Amino acid sequence: MFNIATNGIIVMNRGDDVQFPIFINSGKLLSPIRYNTKPFDLVYFSVMEHGQDFEDGVIRKIIDKSQVDENGDIIVTLRHNDTANLLPGVYSYEVKLITYARDMNNNVLTNMTGSIADRYITTVSPKRKFVLLS
Repeated sequence: MFNIATNGIIVMNRGDDVQFPIFINSGKLLSPIRYNTKPFDLVYFSVMEHGQDFEDGVIRKIIDKSQVDENGDIIVTLRHNDTANLLPGVYSYEVKLITYARDMNNNVLTNMTGSIADRYITTVSPKRKFVLLS
């Protein structure tokens, strides 16, 4: 069983394999615009226990441009072993987008040492419930 409600709450059975898209809105709530991922963009998906930090989530996924659907939305894949050893209950999840400063030709900017110049972290989905059923 797997469901994402209109309010973003995810409900799934523990130990199932699931895939689902994450719509990244670069517009406004009432006039959404689909964000098209660019090379080097990364999406971080984290499932956390109550009070746990994003970086310490019990499930952490890093998704790049190669993992998109026909609409250009990022696809999150959870394998059975991601949830098989977790207790059923209510967790939370959050999604962050990592982008980089780019020039007029959409190339990632680097500094004089060749390192990437500026990295930007944006929370694209604030904490929402993630319910794990037995």
